[in-house]
Amino acid sequence: MRPERLVWDLDWNLLRTFVVIAEVRGITRAAEHLNLKQPTVSNALRRLEDRIGRQLVERDATRFELNEVGKLLYEPSVEVFGTISQLPRLVRVVSDGVTGHVIVSVACHVCSALCDGTLSEFHRSYLRATITITVCFPWLSLGAIPPCRPFFLMIRRPPRSTLFPYTTLFR
Repeated sequence: MRPERLVWDLDWNLLRTFVVIAEVRGITRAAEHLNLKQPTVSNALRRLEDRIGRQLVERDATRFELNEVGKLLYEPSVEVFGTISQLPRLVRVVSDGVTGHVIVSVACHVCSALCDGTLSEFHRSYLRATITITVCFPWLSLGAIPPCRPFFLMIRRPPRSTLFPYTTLFR
């Protein structure tokens, strides 16, 4: 396929499926996450590879990882998925008020009256918005960050990191 045709002929659902496959590192887990059958997800990966004309993953019975082409495709796919996921918000009429869903991931050892009060006030002020609070072990909190979406993560202050710049709100 000519590269310029790829943009017009590509099914964007294939990119979404690829992003989930890459993030959960497997076809079966991606199928579970997407609530699809394993052959459907496997077929989507094969169709994407056919469209691109290159293999995207290396896998065998004990290993599953993106190859060089898969790694190159992953970041733009996340950006596309993030942009598309924002479309409903962008086309909503301004008078609809604040709606949407906030995901808060909290490390199991973090307690804060400040955050409890803030979340309560948010819920009272924006009745059409929803909140999911996930409590997990600190090392799992970073994995709960959704790609290309704003997030709020509460953990103990980590060592300085170039991967996740952060702001200390309180101590």
